[in-house]
Amino acid sequence: MSTLGFVNVYNIGGFHSNPGIRETFPTVGVPAPQPEEPVVPVVTPEPEVTPEPEVAPEPVTEETTYRIHTVVRGDSLYRIARNLLGNGNRWGEIFELNRDIIRNPNLIHIGWQLRIPA
Repeated sequence: MSTLGFVNVYNIGGFHSNPGIRETFPTVGVPAPQPEEPVVPVVTPEPEVTPEPEVAPEPVTEETTYRIHTVVRGDSLYRIARNLLGNGNRWGEIFELNRDIIRNPNLIHIGWQLRIPA
């Protein structure tokens, strides 16, 4: 309520008892119009889709000859190396050959297909 409206209500009795004030001051007691906020459209950019590069099959040479082992429950690189390569200390060879799959040599998951050196 504006100051003039406050004075009218409390000192004169309000607009209903003094209609001349409304004619003299038509905006007294009327809330001021609020400016409208501009509507800004929200544009979210489309995420870029980058196609995954095709992985070319590795050429079979003497250096890249290997066999595939699927990890089962209870496997570790040491255990796989001991069982398939005859020496558990050769686990590092399996790790190096599978660096694209294995990030942590102490953590391998069931179902992974690891390359085992020949």
